[in-house]
Amino acid sequence: MSDIPVFGIPLPGITYKHRPSAYALVRNQLGEIAVARTPLACYLPGGGMDPGETAEQTIQREGKEECGFVLRPLHFLGVRPDIEC
Repeated sequence: MSDIPVFGIPLPGITYKHRPSAYALVRNQLGEIAVARTPLACYLPGGGMDPGETAEQTIQREGKEECGFVLRPLHFLGVRPDIEC
């Protein structure tokens, strides 16, 4: 068994589309968490991975696009395994 945390439980009767994504947890010196605010909600910086892109490359690209951040990933926190589509 892996020591990497797993997030989320697929709900019965729902068809899911597989879309690999990566998100960053960014804290400042005060411990505040960075979010990208949209009209619908607030999200961690990140998003869908482009073909051939690594998780690290995704959060670097998305962090710059969404927040203007230059991110340097330090730690890997967890993964949500593939779900049946």
